[in-house]
Order: sequence, then C-alpha cells, then structure tokens
Amino acid sequence: APVRVAIVGGGPAGFYTAYQLLKSNQRVHVDIFERLPSPYGLVRSGVAPDHPEVKNVIDQFSTVAQNERCKYFGNVSVGQDVPLAALSQHYHALVLSYGARSDSAMGIAGEGLRGVHSARAFVGWYNGLPDMRDLAPDLDTDTAVVVGLGNVAIDVSRILLSPRARLARTDIAEHALAALDKSRIRRVVMLGRRGPLEATFTIKEVREMTRLEGCRTVLDPAQLALTPEESAFVEANRPRKRLFGLLSDTANKAPSTDALTEWNVRFLGAPVRANESQREPGRVGSLTVEQMALDGQPGKRRVHGTGQHWDIDCGLVLKSIGYRGTPLEGVPFDAKTGTIPNAGGRVTGMPGTYCAGWIKRGATGIIATTMADAFQTAAAILDDIASGSTGQETRVGADAVRPLITSRIVTFPDWQRIEAKEHALGQARGKPAEKFVSVDEMLAALD
Repeated sequence: APVRVAIVGGGPAGFYTAYQLLKSNQRVHVDIFERLPSPYGLVRSGVAPDHPEVKNVIDQFSTVAQNERCKYFGNVSVGQDVPLAALSQHYHALVLSYGARSDSAMGIAGEGLRGVHSARAFVGWYNGLPDMRDLAPDLDTDTAVVVGLGNVAIDVSRILLSPRARLARTDIAEHALAALDKSRIRRVVMLGRRGPLEATFTIKEVREMTRLEGCRTVLDPAQLALTPEESAFVEANRPRKRLFGLLSDTANKAPSTDALTEWNVRFLGAPVRANESQREPGRVGSLTVEQMALDGQPGKRRVHGTGQHWDIDCGLVLKSIGYRGTPLEGVPFDAKTGTIPNAGGRVTGMPGTYCAGWIKRGATGIIATTMADAFQTAAAILDDIASGSTGQETRVGADAVRPLITSRIVTFPDWQRIEAKEHALGQARGKPAEKFVSVDEMLAALD
C-alpha cells in the first residue's frame, strides 16, 4: 500500500525532502502544499536577480514535481485554506518546511520610522514576491545603511548600487527596476557590530562588489590591522585567509576617483537609535551608532559597547540581521529561536510530524546546507516507515483532503502555464522573465 507524505512548504527544504523520499522508497507518494501559486520559495523570491546560476536547482525541483508519485498544491495556505489536522489525519507523515517569514528586530528606538525596512522585505520587493510588492521603499536619499555582515546584506547593497543596464537584463520585478532607475542613492554603508573575522559574507560576494562598475569599495585599513594571535587565526583557515587578503588589499588600494557610487564597509558599529528626519517628520534621517570593541580569543570573541557614539545621515535603513520562523497553530514552537523543537527532524511530542529547512534549524546557510538538512529529515521518515512507526493502515491523502481546500488549487501543470507566460512577457522586454507580482495576476494567467 502507498505511504502518503504531506509536505507543507514548496521551497528548497520541501523539494529536497520530496526528492530523497521518492528516490529512496517506491511506495512513497508525496503531496506538496504551498501557500503561493508559485513554487521554489527563496530560490524564486530570495536569490538575487543578477545571480541566475544559483537558480539552476529549479530544474531538479521541477523534475521532482513532475514525478508521477508527486502532486503540487499551490495557492493553498495550510491552517487557513485547509486545516493542519486534516493533513495529520489523512497522511502517514507530515513534513513542515514552510521556512522563516519574519525578521529579527534590532530592538532600537525609531525602528518603526518610515524608511526602516528589513532586508527580507526589500529582497522580496525587488524579486516580485506578492507579499512585498507594495513595500514602496523611498530611494530619494543619497545614503542608505545596511545593517549586517552576511551575503544578504551584500545582495541588497549591490542591487542599490548596480547600474540600471546591469539589472535591466535580469528577472528583477518591473516596479523595482522603475524605482531603482529614479533612485538617488549614491552611497551604501554596510554596518556590522562585530569585526572582519566574525563577518559571515563570502569571498565571491565581496569580490563581485569590488568589481562593480562605477562603484568604489571603501574599507578602513585600521579596522583590518591584526594582532599576532589574529594573524595566526586567519592563516590557519584557507577560505578565511583568502577573504581577509581581499579585504586588506581593497582597503589599502587607492580608491577610484571617477566612481559614481560608494560601498563603505564599517565593522564594530552597532545601531542604537534611528533618528527622525528634521526635513521629513516620520521618516528616518540618521542612525546613531555605538562604537563596539571585541575581547577574547579569535573565533570566540565577544563584542561589547564602548559608550562612544557617532551618527550616519541616511534616508533608508535595511536591517539584514536574520530571518525568523513563525508558529503554526497546533505545532510546538520555540519563540526564542523561531524554530520548531525537533530531534533530527522529528518534531518533539508529535509522532508522525517532521520538519526541515529554516523552520527546523533557524535561518542559516546556503541551498546546499538546506539540502543536507532535508536529507536528514527524509532519512528519519524512511527509518520510521521501515520500522512501521508511521502506521500500517491505509490513508488516502489528497483524495480526502482536496474537498476540504477552500482556495483555488494551482497544480504543477497550472504553474508551468503561468511560468511560460512570465517567460514570454520577459522575452518581449529583453529579460529572462517578467514575474507576476500578485496572486490575482498569477490566477488570471490561467483563465
């Protein structure tokens, strides 16, 4: 008899879990439930439009969705359009892989001012995510501050500083291209509370910024001076050594005099207050920053404030300090970490329920990290199927659940029709695709 598995969330974690289950056990049938009509999660709405090579995994996910033992239920929000309990009842196993749809807060005064956004929202806006299409960030300012030292912080810096011609060839959302075209931003300050040894960005992203047309990278050589201990720490790790070498070389190079824009990376600065603009009440006008210091051994250093403060004048602040998961009713949730408590992917206290991806481990790592994480969860499910603990009784899965769904279901063939229209619209504009940026537009493309 078929073993039926429901997966909630059609991003990389969901697809990799499905891939591994379908490949490893011919009795497994998988149904993927995704709240948007569009599949692929952050591969579609998170990966930067100028990094199309990262989206190549879509081919693999598309093959999974077309497996005869896999069905895709797009535009179905579990807990809203269909009860979670119905999935638990009609499937042998339930996998929660719905990602992280909220943000870590800076927790400072003025965070609610106009012009202060999360990088997650900004990324969704330029990638055509329906939830974020109305963000309308005000780019009528010469300086933006991006808070954070990860690759997402570099992504948003690069999009803000890229020449229009560079972005016009990508699948960036049309509304974002139009807004960036009128943008007055000439300087992006990327600010991190820790030092260069603690930064999580990678060399490929930094190198791309140092080569960005018309843009100069500014780093303070003093912030890159190393103690003998720190030098030994850098030397001991080849990727770290190469990254640090690039930062040092860039800091000590004479800055280009003909650059139109500037990317300024500042370490050891923590935002303590967003200040209201004198000219535009209600909007951010500057950010007060506290100078931080580090102590302890390299690799285990702790950061603390020094009591010294300075201001950065800016009209836009993007906080890139982490995505957070949100709870699903009826499922245990750890509010501190923003994750579902689990052991190796088995949800604590809920036999037959599993989790994978960011809602399982927190919002860290790259697509390959999520693949390994999903394979771990799949292995737990396969073990439980083999031991019989997922139950021997017949469960009908989708046949019982479909009549309960209150929204218009978008199947995978439906999605392929929507996607073909996006490609055709894009080709007419010299882009790989022109994404539909609302659910209504996606559904209208099917009529």
